[in-house]
Amino acid sequence: MEEKLSYKISAKVQMKQMDIQEKVQGFIVSQKSAKGTTEEGTNTYGAIVIGVIVLAIAVPVMRTVFGNIMDFFQDGTTKTPANWS
Repeated sequence: MEEKLSYKISAKVQMKQMDIQEKVQGFIVSQKSAKGTTEEGTNTYGAIVIGVIVLAIAVPVMRTVFGNIMDFFQDGTTKTPANWS
């Protein structure tokens, strides 16, 4: 008797689980989610704008930093220090 009851409960739980999975999958591909809507387009546009701003700031900074490093090496000498002999 208990075994039959256990099987019935297990079957109901599995059916409920399958219903929930189906609802979640349906929501992901339905019109209610943001996929393919203007919200997704706005987020993509925002990410592109932020990327351009970051590059606009990073490129001059890198030119300054790496330029100073290269100037440091170019201003050096080819003579070996006396204590290196």
